[in-house]
Amino acid sequence: MTNDIIPFTWGEMERLHREVAAKIVNNNFSPDIIIGILRCAMVPATHLAYILNINELGSISIRTTPSDDILVKKTIPPKVCLTYPLEKVRNKKILLVDTVMASGTSVMLSIKSIAKYSPASIKTAIMVDWPNSTYDIKSGGSRPIPDFIGTTVEKWPDFPWEH
Repeated sequence: MTNDIIPFTWGEMERLHREVAAKIVNNNFSPDIIIGILRCAMVPATHLAYILNINELGSISIRTTPSDDILVKKTIPPKVCLTYPLEKVRNKKILLVDTVMASGTSVMLSIKSIAKYSPASIKTAIMVDWPNSTYDIKSGGSRPIPDFIGTTVEKWPDFPWEH
């Protein structure tokens, strides 16, 4: 199974966070609020908040698998839990952060949930894009196109904070 995994170190993730932050700045996007998709994305969301000097940080929980096992089948209907007071996003520029985007279901569901509260804009920052994953999008529609990407992989990414 280890041949199907790409391990990332803390140093590699810090580099990706800083590269994505530079892309955000170079694109002249200054978010009012950063929202990380729980659980994995809270590390990069928090780090981006520090790098970009954004004080408003929130989270949204999207569950698409029954466990966190590697390459587990998506056998449950997606569950969305709004953990951030989303009424605060009205007319605000939102940066939605995820560590990895495989099918795009979590990002798509997050965007749909946040959009209901009329933000000024929603942009997405994905540290690791995995466009050829075996997962199918479960939220209807097509896979979202991220605004900011750190790197693209062809295998399951493994992050240091997951251990």
